[in-house]
Amino acid sequence: MSLVSKGKIISDLIGIFLFCAPLSVCTIVLPNVSSFCLLSIFVGLLVLYGRTYGLKFFSRNNGYQRNVILFFFFPIVLSIAWSCFILGIVNDVDYYSYFSSDLISRILNITVLFGVFIFSSSFLSRKHSEAQAYKYIRAYSYGVLIILGLFGVWQILSTTLGIWCPDIQTRSHMYFARESGLSRITSLADEPSFLVPFLFDSILLFLFIRKIYIPILLGIIVLFSFSFAGYVEFTVLLCVTIMLSRKNTKIKIVSGLLGLIVTVCLLFPDIPILAGELLASRKELQAGFKAEDTWRTMSYIYPIKSFLHSDPLTMLFGHGPASFKYLMRTVELDDMFTSSNNLFIDMLYEGGLISVGGFVFLMFYLWKKICASRTEDNCFQITVFKLFLIHIILTSCYRGDYASVRFISLFIVMQCLFISISNSKICYNTYSVLR
Repeated sequence: MSLVSKGKIISDLIGIFLFCAPLSVCTIVLPNVSSFCLLSIFVGLLVLYGRTYGLKFFSRNNGYQRNVILFFFFPIVLSIAWSCFILGIVNDVDYYSYFSSDLISRILNITVLFGVFIFSSSFLSRKHSEAQAYKYIRAYSYGVLIILGLFGVWQILSTTLGIWCPDIQTRSHMYFARESGLSRITSLADEPSFLVPFLFDSILLFLFIRKIYIPILLGIIVLFSFSFAGYVEFTVLLCVTIMLSRKNTKIKIVSGLLGLIVTVCLLFPDIPILAGELLASRKELQAGFKAEDTWRTMSYIYPIKSFLHSDPLTMLFGHGPASFKYLMRTVELDDMFTSSNNLFIDMLYEGGLISVGGFVFLMFYLWKKICASRTEDNCFQITVFKLFLIHIILTSCYRGDYASVRFISLFIVMQCLFISISNSKICYNTYSVLR
């Protein structure tokens, strides 16, 4: 097999990985498919790429890769090492059980994800091709559209027009929907909070590559998901967009938005009532964020309390990856929660201050790198890239699994975005609604 054909296969494997990333939230409909695809792609990259090109860690010409390793992956390694050390100190059957099962599984998962990131980042660094970068951006965004978006549209048509649609047993009737007699759109994902982050990923990436109509379609799915977190994120992103816009554009956006709200309220007079019910259905607000009154608040409070009562070294390095399950066993909640659904809380408990600090520093580094890449030729792309980074931070507040296929895919996609804006020679003023 020639080097050229090997390079093509490697490129396609990375593209398949990004395209299949949404399968990771389809565990009810397609169990274990994502894990099988991930492992297969990792083995393929290891066999082809490892022997053909070799790997260069911390290469001088790939500062992005170096910083992701240092500030995202390395703190996880330190947390794992500390977990191994305290195993001989902690006299706890539950901790031994966690160490022999959940921690081992998480280590294997992180190892595979780390390998895929290294191979992909190294390949992109060597190619540094805008065409290659756009290929991967399209692979991820179209993967979301095809795997999650199309079935979501089918569900909407079924709900509104009565068209037949397969009945997927997800959490579509929970919380606000159950009380209001509605069905939340979940597509093939387990619940809206799994679906919406992928939809926003794709919306912003399609805007980046100047596809205007597909984001509207995906935005309709977000609307019908009845995801409170999704609505909050949309509001924040819209406010940021207005802040980043010029004065004349701000007036146009605000005027258009007010006109849209008035029109929708006139056409659908029940919308304000539904919005009030959605807000009132938040049990956290009803209970005043008391841990004993709501399960979700409990999953926030217990990790923070446990962290604050830990010894200094454990506060620094954490209790170990996937130790959230161990915490739930110690408070007699068993496997009710596997995550707090908040990346910062999960990192704080599992990886300690080093992990949280490293992630925050990485976000600042990426923001500065984006700002430093701005030219007159990529003004629109830079604005969308900024929104994309803010979106990652926002979704981290309601999606907590940092060792996930989606999160590693986003690191690969962001490297593609950097390559694209650094090579861009065309000003996209025609498409920009922000100027």
